Amino acid sequence: MRGGTQKLRYSLSGGYLDNKGIVINSGYQRLSTRLNLDFEVNDKLRISTNTAYTRGITDKISGDNNERAVLTNALRKFPWTPVYDTTGNGNYNYNQLIAGTSNNNPIAQANEVDWTTKSNRLIQALTVNYEPIKGLNQKPSSALIY
Repeated sequence: MRGGTQKLRYSLSGGYLDNKGIVINSGYQRLSTRLNLDFEVNDKLRISTNTAYTRGITDKISGDNNERAVLTNALRKFPWTPVYDTTGNGNYNYNQLIAGTSNNNPIAQANEVDWTTKSNRLIQALTVNYEPIKGLNQKPSSALIY
């Protein structure tokens, strides 16, 4: 969304991303917003500010990129190995170990381990453009990244 007057202009935008991972309980979500303001105080002075905020949520899976990872354990299991034990009470099955590997049930790993990471990022920039005489600009600026 954009708008404003001759002296004050603004631009506001936002976005949302929701990527589901290829393994159950994995993925990434991001919400982002941006606001730009440009204010012309007079013919010689202009103030601009830019603000951006991003929130990210990463749902990782247990053992990303190592030998005990969910995908590695899924490849190590025999395809006929049941996910749950035979007692019928919903416990995970940890049998059918392939020699020399870990004994992790990949479904249990994906469902029981919560590796959620949340991040917030705020970027704020301020610029003052001063032109005391035509052709001579002084433009100090500052920024904050949090």
